[in-house]
Amino acid sequence: MPGDRLRIAICLLYYVPHRTGLTIYVQRVAEALAQRGHEVTVLTARYSNLLPRDEIAGVRVIRLLAPLKVSRGW
Repeated sequence: MPGDRLRIAICLLYYVPHRTGLTIYVQRVAEALAQRGHEVTVLTARYSNLLPRDEIAGVRVIRLLAPLKVSRGW
């Protein structure tokens, strides 16, 4: 049904192509929701101009400028 389509925003520091357990999990969930017809947007940091921006596998990706780099490890 058209009324069942959701607009979903997911916010996290790292996203594809960064590979961590969290990014892999979020990528799988986001892509599965997009395949079901939902509008999924991932909001994440932009550490490099080379990172993909617009859409990855049906998921809209918005990368915001990150003035500080935060380590992925402890």
